[in-house]
Amino acid sequence: RALLPLATVRLAGRQVRLLNRDEKTVARLVFERQRLPGSGQRFSLVRLFAIRGYDRELAAVQRILDDHDVNQPTSPLIGFEEGCLAAGRQPLDYTSKFTLHLDRSLTARQAMAQIYLQLLVAIERNIPGTVQDLDAEFLHDLRVAVRRTRSGLSLVKKVFPAEVVEGFKGRFGALGTVTGPTRDLDVYLQSREAYLARLPVALQPGLAAFFDSLAIQRRTEQKRLAKALQSRKIRALLHGWQRYLAANKRKRGVDADLMVADLAGRIIHRRFKRVMRDGQALDATTPDEVVHRLRIQCKKLRYAIEFFGSLYPADKVAQLVKQLKGLQDILGDFNDFSVQQQMLQNALTKLQSDQGQQGIEIAAALGGLMQSLFAEQQELRGHFTEAFVLFSDPENTALYRELFRSSQEAA
Repeated sequence: RALLPLATVRLAGRQVRLLNRDEKTVARLVFERQRLPGSGQRFSLVRLFAIRGYDRELAAVQRILDDHDVNQPTSPLIGFEEGCLAAGRQPLDYTSKFTLHLDRSLTARQAMAQIYLQLLVAIERNIPGTVQDLDAEFLHDLRVAVRRTRSGLSLVKKVFPAEVVEGFKGRFGALGTVTGPTRDLDVYLQSREAYLARLPVALQPGLAAFFDSLAIQRRTEQKRLAKALQSRKIRALLHGWQRYLAANKRKRGVDADLMVADLAGRIIHRRFKRVMRDGQALDATTPDEVVHRLRIQCKKLRYAIEFFGSLYPADKVAQLVKQLKGLQDILGDFNDFSVQQQMLQNALTKLQSDQGQQGIEIAAALGGLMQSLFAEQQELRGHFTEAFVLFSDPENTALYRELFRSSQEAA
């Protein structure tokens, strides 16, 4: 994340050394005033710092402070913290990770509403930073929250009415599509130095010129994205989704009143079986598109565990996520190499024959980079089987059965 100003605090203070009869420093006092400009809020602090070996003197100073009622504990960052609160923020109040504690007494409808509302907060909090183009991470987190929302609608279809699920899934899908071009260019531009390092020095000028063209294209796509995110259509989508989730008495799906634990176990077990089935078909010759489908299945399983993980023992869930992540990393890297090569192929196709010497340099650089990416992608094929063996280890599969046994029997 970019370092962004949240609050301004004016500080003034002085330090006092406390001496004993031998004029040795036995403690230090700092008197500090913190002021929030424009708000009138002021905070007066006294901070006591110990000196090693003078514990008795330190205790004496503390007694003096207590006698004068200077003993109310407070944060040394009280001005900053209050400034953040005035701006509607708290330090460390944001994380890109999905963290939500679900109560097992909730119905499926209540639980999914909580999940979607938290994702909606993440979407809305990242839109301003994306529009202002403050940092690529705003767009990344926005896309992840949208993708999690769409995956939730795909994973849990019968809690809400079918027309609601399909309607919002399509509209959030369109939002994801709008954000795609800028994010793709961000990924490539962030890889600039790593890509240049893959090529001989003689080919690097051509690749640098290619990246310069991507930067220009990215500025155009960012303007389109900012305009779309501020449109009435997107605002209506988010407001409509929030209103629907809050209106608990509206038409409900057939699974709306299931207990959330029963729903969660059923969904996670179903996703796990799908990953096991597709993973067992992997080998060194599996086509890229089949690998991509397995990657999507793993992602859906991961989202399901993230959504409902708080219903189960944290240590066991962490163990499952660790094994799944190992498989996802291999599949994700493989897919990235595939997507990057396709992008470079498309760029080669669009090169104009009248671009002269620079066009020749760019073409040579793109060809060299494609060869490098292809070679590394082929190396990853050898890791498919071993990664899946770790994931499908008997201990891991037994843990899935242990946690989701009731849903397994129901399925």
